[in-house]
Amino acid sequence: MIFAHRLLLSLAALTLMFAGCSDGDSDEVATTDQTSVSTTTSSNDQTPTSEATTTETSTTSTETTASDSSTTTSVVDTSCSASGIERPGAQPELPAAVADRREAILTAALACDLDALASLTGPSFTASFGGGDPKDVWITDEDFGSEPMRALVEILRLAPTPTEGDGGVFYVWPPAFTYDTWEEVPDADREALEVLYDDSDFEGFAQFGGYIGYRTSITEDGTWTVFVAGD
Repeated sequence: MIFAHRLLLSLAALTLMFAGCSDGDSDEVATTDQTSVSTTTSSNDQTPTSEATTTETSTTSTETTASDSSTTTSVVDTSCSASGIERPGAQPELPAAVADRREAILTAALACDLDALASLTGPSFTASFGGGDPKDVWITDEDFGSEPMRALVEILRLAPTPTEGDGGVFYVWPPAFTYDTWEEVPDADREALEVLYDDSDFEGFAQFGGYIGYRTSITEDGTWTVFVAGD
């Protein structure tokens, strides 16, 4: 992606350079025309000036186009693992506060707006068992190819599981995390995870004894408490 961005900048620079060369040629033609028609009437003398004005306008247009291309490229380059993913549907079985928080999380994740996403976290939010600012954790994980934004969207697509915990009821995604062992996880819930994990990942879960992939939870009052992977 960095190479492609640099290539576009180089092409834009070449376009401007050739445009500049074209301007120089036009100036020479204009000078020759003015010399050759020096004995004609004053109405004919206006032609070189018109041509020069047209050339200047063309150059300005070329420069503007190059600038617009650079701006568009910059926008296209800002993406993350959730780009282009279809938005999950609503889950009407959720309490209103939980549903609202889920929708806000999905909106921020699908837009790859990590600032907005971080603003939705609760006061004791866990993004990593090693600690750290959620946004910094997500940026690092995206850079290393862990695709946290994609994982967040895909697990929120699955059925929520209400679970009793300290402080009340938590709504947990995905369902596989709510089982004590990997062997207990139904085939349907395993298959639902195939969008994120393959057989080697499943073997790792089995060896560990339970699902340790990405999971998230929201309390009954709409507090987003965790989005983490690992043991």
